[in-house]
Amino acid sequence: MLQPEEPWTTGLFGCCSDIGTCCFGSWCLPCLYGKNASKLRSTSCSGPGCCYACCPCFICIFAGNLRQEMRSKYSLSSEPCADCCVHLCCSPCAVCQEAREIKHRGLTPAGAYTFSDPQLTVPMRQNMG
Repeated sequence: MLQPEEPWTTGLFGCCSDIGTCCFGSWCLPCLYGKNASKLRSTSCSGPGCCYACCPCFICIFAGNLRQEMRSKYSLSSEPCADCCVHLCCSPCAVCQEAREIKHRGLTPAGAYTFSDPQLTVPMRQNMG
């Protein structure tokens, strides 16, 4: 059974809703794309980031695939058009929108330290003598 599609938490051109993400995307868009991919796929950010930086002719294909994975995972609607087309027409806006959605959902990169890590414990007091 298909889940009903939800709207994105921010629009494609909603950069003003998160200035930090907008600035990060403006200064290093491949880094932001890599960070998005690492959070969604639990992989390193360097590979996707390098692909984004070095293969501009294919951005709409692999970035569109990541966006489609994200939409599928969270039942997001395909707005304003198909994923490949969104990245073909305005990839910087799409990457920033995806980052805002990831941030809204509270995802962290694979292997990242979080304060709620259940394995982190304080050692017991030791007696020396």
